[in-house]
Amino acid sequence: MSRQLAAADLTRRRILLGGMLAAPLRGHGARAADTASLGDTVRALVQDPRQPLLSAAGLLMRDGEIVQQAQAGWARLAPAQAVSEHTLYRVASVSKLVVAVAVMRMVERGQLALDTDVGQYLDFRPRHPAHPGQPITLRLLLSHRSGLSDALGTRFADGQALRRSLRDPAAWLPQAPGRFFSYCNLAFGLIATVMEAVSGQRFDLLMDELLLAPLGIVGGFNAASLPAEAQRRLASLCRRRGAQWLPQADDAAAGPAAPPAELGQYQPGSNGTLFAPQGGLRISLPGLARMLQLLLDQGRFEGQVLLQPATVATMLNEHWRHAPSLANGDDFGGLFQAWGLGLQHFIDRSGPGYGDRLRRSGGLQAWGHVGDAYGLRAGFFFNPAQRWGMMYVINGLPDDPDTHPGRYSAFDRWEEPLLQALSAALPMPKG
Repeated sequence: MSRQLAAADLTRRRILLGGMLAAPLRGHGARAADTASLGDTVRALVQDPRQPLLSAAGLLMRDGEIVQQAQAGWARLAPAQAVSEHTLYRVASVSKLVVAVAVMRMVERGQLALDTDVGQYLDFRPRHPAHPGQPITLRLLLSHRSGLSDALGTRFADGQALRRSLRDPAAWLPQAPGRFFSYCNLAFGLIATVMEAVSGQRFDLLMDELLLAPLGIVGGFNAASLPAEAQRRLASLCRRRGAQWLPQADDAAAGPAAPPAELGQYQPGSNGTLFAPQGGLRISLPGLARMLQLLLDQGRFEGQVLLQPATVATMLNEHWRHAPSLANGDDFGGLFQAWGLGLQHFIDRSGPGYGDRLRRSGGLQAWGHVGDAYGLRAGFFFNPAQRWGMMYVINGLPDDPDTHPGRYSAFDRWEEPLLQALSAALPMPKG
């Protein structure tokens, strides 16, 4: 059987499963009008006759309560399975935020230090070939200022291949470490390798111990290790090509999730890229809401102190802000304007198809992260002072999503309506 499902088939099935397409959460504090607005938006995105999505979902939290949640569309193609509030997605680079929180737990434990040469934790010493006297530190890696690039790839078959890549001048930018911002996925592969070397644990298991288990989150960086029931809730990530949905990752029709082939002889601390720390977390939106609650409550969650408030404040301290006159970084088409430690600072810059604005009328600033991989885009945003957070996932983007820019930001034509619906209930700027 073909693993491709025609968009027209989904339209026909939508009539039969209409009651399952959007499931707003009518929890404490929810307002009917707000919930309907988000529900209408996700339905419209999935049912768009010109550029339909396979699925769309969003969640809004205020003052510790989930006040809106809605989703529409399909988690899997063959057999067809509607999304639910508990669908698990491979959330792409939103994973980096979760990894950064875990790093800071290890910093608090005294296992890691932000400004120590990471070579002291490894049995090799990563160095910029043109600037060998400049140590590579976790602070530089988390803030994307290490000088490392993705030019040679982000996943390597073994530790030797990773080391060869890090020694190759082609893997590095011309600028010295600390002088230039350039978003880098491989930086998180190196971070994961450091975490393993210090702990002696595999990255996927370590992330469960440090964060996922304490937060009660069902999910992880190794789909094959998820409970069978959770694996059945995994969304198949797809791209749309013409009238067909083409599975790209977590393809249910291909059979049960398999662990990385290299795990049999794997030595922790040799090659953390195996677990896709830059984007391989499988998690639901309510699971991400638990991470959000931890950050809004300055490191506390249900009586546990997982981080000290000062540690959270360190993460939310700007380490880079785009200054075009100084040529101090690559703003990724205007999306990246400021950065902390593992988190982006959204500072409300706006232009046609440019900027990090979260609401059409402006006035919102937030911390968080976005993600983009395998036909999925995701966003996670929060404002600790105003105690709100919002998140979304969309799945089934076309092959050319960047040709569909937003009107007032670098977000695309699907993300902007979702952000608008989510932010409608948030405070308007005064004056």
